[in-house]
Amino acid sequence: MASSKTSFFSNFEVFLAERKIGQGRTELIKLVYIFLPYQKRLSEYDWSTTKIYKLRAVRDQSCDETLMQMTWPEGEDQPDPAALAAADSIAPNGSNKNTNVPCFRTTADDFQRAISHR
Repeated sequence: MASSKTSFFSNFEVFLAERKIGQGRTELIKLVYIFLPYQKRLSEYDWSTTKIYKLRAVRDQSCDETLMQMTWPEGEDQPDPAALAAADSIAPNGSNKNTNVPCFRTTADDFQRAISHR
């Protein structure tokens, strides 16, 4: 899910992703994808096929957010029904929407290495 907080001229995109943390266990993470103007955005790749990539990403606690913060439209006082529905579909338990989602940063170069080493 791409964040609405990205813009046409930005050099990053924000996604909600899954990280494998153990045998058959995953957790939701906030993935910040950083790219240069001549590099492809992560949202421009074809995601119609189901593939799992082993991606190098660095933990960055300074950008942790809750699901509600990630889906809340910027500049709004209250979340709109679409933002609430998005958060509910990801975390049906209300307390999960207010739990911090760990943030990781990766780059376009790291992603290119990951897809070339399938």
